[in-house]
Amino acid sequence: MFRLKPTNSSLRSTRHISTAQIRKTKDSPALNFRSLLSALRSENDLIDITQPISPHLEIGALTRRVYETSSPPPLFHNLTTTNTTTTNPTNNLFKILGAPVGLRQDPLTRYGRIALQLNLPSTATPLDILNKLMTAKHSPPLPPTPIPSSTAPGKQNILPAHKTNLTKWPIPTLHPLDGGAYVGTYGFHILRSPDHSWTSWSISRTLVAPIMPGQYIAQVHQQWIDHGAQDTPWALVLDGPPAAAFVGGMPLPSGISEDGYVGALADSPLEVVKCETNDLHVPANAEIVLEGRISATKTVPEGPMAEYHGYAFPDEPVPEPRITVDCVTYRDDPVLPICVAGTAPDETHTLWGAAISAEILDALRGAGLPVRMVWMPFETQCCWVVVSVDVGELGRTGWGTEELSRRVGEVVFGTHAGWEAPKVFVVGDDVDVTDTKQVVWAMATRWRPGADEVVFGDVRGLPMVPYMTRAGRAEVPDPGRGGKTRAPSFPMQLARCGGSQWHGRNGQIAGFGEFQMRFSSASATAFHTPQLSPSHPLDPLFCTSLLTFPAISHPIDHPKMTTRALSPPTSPLPTKRTKATHLPPSARICYDWMIVQGNCHYARDRAIFSTYRPITRRLKHNMFNPHEELEVAGVGTVQMAVVRSLENPFETTVLELHDVLHIPEAVCNGFNPLLYGSSMSCTAEAWTGADVAGCPLWVALPFAGGSRLVLPGNPRGETEIIEGRYYTLSLYVSPEERRELVG
Repeated sequence: MFRLKPTNSSLRSTRHISTAQIRKTKDSPALNFRSLLSALRSENDLIDITQPISPHLEIGALTRRVYETSSPPPLFHNLTTTNTTTTNPTNNLFKILGAPVGLRQDPLTRYGRIALQLNLPSTATPLDILNKLMTAKHSPPLPPTPIPSSTAPGKQNILPAHKTNLTKWPIPTLHPLDGGAYVGTYGFHILRSPDHSWTSWSISRTLVAPIMPGQYIAQVHQQWIDHGAQDTPWALVLDGPPAAAFVGGMPLPSGISEDGYVGALADSPLEVVKCETNDLHVPANAEIVLEGRISATKTVPEGPMAEYHGYAFPDEPVPEPRITVDCVTYRDDPVLPICVAGTAPDETHTLWGAAISAEILDALRGAGLPVRMVWMPFETQCCWVVVSVDVGELGRTGWGTEELSRRVGEVVFGTHAGWEAPKVFVVGDDVDVTDTKQVVWAMATRWRPGADEVVFGDVRGLPMVPYMTRAGRAEVPDPGRGGKTRAPSFPMQLARCGGSQWHGRNGQIAGFGEFQMRFSSASATAFHTPQLSPSHPLDPLFCTSLLTFPAISHPIDHPKMTTRALSPPTSPLPTKRTKATHLPPSARICYDWMIVQGNCHYARDRAIFSTYRPITRRLKHNMFNPHEELEVAGVGTVQMAVVRSLENPFETTVLELHDVLHIPEAVCNGFNPLLYGSSMSCTAEAWTGADVAGCPLWVALPFAGGSRLVLPGNPRGETEIIEGRYYTLSLYVSPEERRELVG
């Protein structure tokens, strides 16, 4: 059994490369894969495995173990066939590097492998990484520099088509349910449009490349088909400049050539060389390059393969365009990097997630939204994007949560990155979005299903998310559109592709067994019932895209209070209300407690009373609706928890209100501070109340021309008050009527 431990000094390369010395040269770890290997060795972050090892499942199992333990990447030197009694002259055609962009155990350098490949120090933080990616995007592209084939390391060996037989190569089979041995799990495809205006470098697995609508490889391929061509010129780079993999994963806008951004990201132009059999240019120092053509008419079976979401489905192969390999070029002693997709984190999360996070952060900032940070937590399998909002800046915008949610959703889902991100969560800046524990804590304690989400049901999305692809077509006709789904109500067989234990020389892997999952339509539906209501911009319940949750735990800044003269509503208010019976009872309660004058407290809902005495009484003279009588259905006591002050929103108290009138036709609840015996004061930001000793009792913030009490957690329910309208909310009852009501 192999022991995974850092390589010792005797196994290190004799040439140690200082990343500080090569930061802006063509030999930097960002532009030269060999330099990256040397840099990893110099930091004790590489394991050389020289014992014979099978590419059939065994390499995949060991690499998965590296991901799960945050161990150094393994470099496999001695590849064998699964039958140890035979030999194959092509077994050691190349070495294999596993987990090239996995995470480290050391918290200080946890993102060190990502950082090195972007010309950053190993101690770079997630924000450093995103800033680097965004800076490169906005920097002038550095066009690649063509060099002669005679000086290109990647041309040291050339295999024409008649000498190329990939079936004899030691290409690893990584998961038991994979449809074959995938040569491309970490490399990138290069295609160019017929008019040469767009050169696309993009990442996609390669047994036969799946060409999905929405991917840029599909868009360029379609241009060649529309141009009347039978084939699309194609190249697959395994592996080239490490920074190129990040650019290939960057969701740049359609039509933008990625090759210039590799130089901008690496701070130095990239050297390229022309292919042998087509006009494409590939990195001159690429380890291995496959040149060929994508057919416009012929297809071959492709798949299945364990994917980034952590599942392997035992599906039948699907037809995909056939790729013909015309030539292979490679360096002496080449190294093939691999990604063994499964439960996070692996390269399908670290590389892809960082690139998507940078693109969304850049888009939100460019739209003027008060965003501090965006991160795609690796543990969420690239299915969540978490947006951190600057609470102080948000308060100054005057936006309500519905407005913020709409703006965030429109920006995110209007980008190519949004096509790849099915769920967006918005949190306050008290949550570190790069700490998944904090994100889960916020979601568990702040998100209220059915009230705190906004569904964008008709936007395009990556058609690979399991809850979309595995649902019945009656429920989800198009897995690539929307995300408002019900999980399937039928049992389905899945295989989890996260296990890493292995036994024996045949690479048999334990932990990859099938298991059965049953989903209930009813339980899933509760997560997708949107309930939008106006709210104060400092309300800690932010809603965003598909599944979202309350986000901000403390108000920090507030818009200035405006004073409006009270006048009758600009339009008649209904005297009878239609209850939203499709919502749970807690969501049908009104939590709008407005500061009122007059001589009564009142409440709209029977459910909030702690003691209650039903009565039948109609008030003939009232200010709510002078033209009709007002029904009072009961009277009783209400115990209401409130926030004491803005300085400490976690300090609360309970106000016990007596002789509260139950008025079902009211548009809100009314709290009369004078009846409670508290003093009041007003600042530019809020109304505050205090007891006889001067201790804070309650605080109210501006809302719809008046002021609304701040309740702990700002519970969200049914509301009928609309911003922009004017309301008369104070209720005065004559002494005779009051005696009849309360005794």
